[in-house]
Amino acid sequence: MFDSFATKKFENRKFSSLNARDLVDSNQVPNFKLDKEKKIILISGPTGVGKSDFAEYLAGGLGTGAVILNCDMGQIYTPISIGTSKPDDISNCYLFNIVDEPLDFGVYAFRNMVLACLNKCWSEGKIPILVGGSGFYIKSLFYPPISLDVNEKSDAEIIREFENISTEDLYLRLQYIDPERMQQIHQNDRYRIERALFLWKKTSYKPSALKPTFEPIGSCFYYFLTRDKQLLRNRIDERVSRMIDAGWLDEVRGLNDSWKKFLLRKKLIGYPDIIQYLKEGIDDQASLIKTIGYKTALYAKRQLTFWRSLQRQLIESDPDKHYIKDIQEFDLTNNFECLKDIIEKKINES
Repeated sequence: MFDSFATKKFENRKFSSLNARDLVDSNQVPNFKLDKEKKIILISGPTGVGKSDFAEYLAGGLGTGAVILNCDMGQIYTPISIGTSKPDDISNCYLFNIVDEPLDFGVYAFRNMVLACLNKCWSEGKIPILVGGSGFYIKSLFYPPISLDVNEKSDAEIIREFENISTEDLYLRLQYIDPERMQQIHQNDRYRIERALFLWKKTSYKPSALKPTFEPIGSCFYYFLTRDKQLLRNRIDERVSRMIDAGWLDEVRGLNDSWKKFLLRKKLIGYPDIIQYLKEGIDDQASLIKTIGYKTALYAKRQLTFWRSLQRQLIESDPDKHYIKDIQEFDLTNNFECLKDIIEKKINES
């Protein structure tokens, strides 16, 4: 479920000059030698904060020496664009619109593709700017996912075992198997509950025992963007309204049943609500916008919590700043130019 990836689906698909079949192996993370001279800029932050706008602004300041790589899970899927807020121009970007079918794209596949893109950027003397808010994707760039594939069952077979079991019962099952991991997950967070049970069934190891090692992909300048809490909430509500006006409902209406089922399971913000809205024939867009805005704000809060935990972990993993050259949280309000100058100075000094 979580790292299952049909490489053959990408046989004839190319993005930029990279062939995806050569980049993806769903079960192995390639050997990668750490190199302090290989620099990356990582821009993250909660949904709606303005990551993409700032990254484009920063890339423009760096000129032709910079290229943007997507680190947002939703934006890798071709048919869903409005609800994932893809940039209008992705001509000088990597890892957008690379999955055409409703397939899971796990952290193994993601890290492998990022490494291939980074090597291409570095070989051309360019500075990669990684942008996105998907915490587990970003974390995999510092702590490679552990591959312990000892169960002969396919990922799909394991997934089906969970389908008709309530979240409450799955949570109790996790409590019995791994109380330590259970205490780290909210009882209603079905995605992470299933992930933990999947890892146990796939590897026969308790999820809490699978501790990743620190292997960053290069010298990283990591910036998490924030805004005033109320200002961010206002931006989120305005963003949802704009996406509805831009045709989000029509985008969802045009998806086939396989995609709708996939999005319901993935719980990408807004899509399950719109699928249900259309199914029930409701005619109350104001309530729909309010619901999606509320859920997006909750997600933004979780992103902030995840970031602060990851920030502490990275500082502890690299106290002498061999690879984490700079890691900061910045309030983006009226500070585009200031932050751009700070990043450019840090890059030039390193």
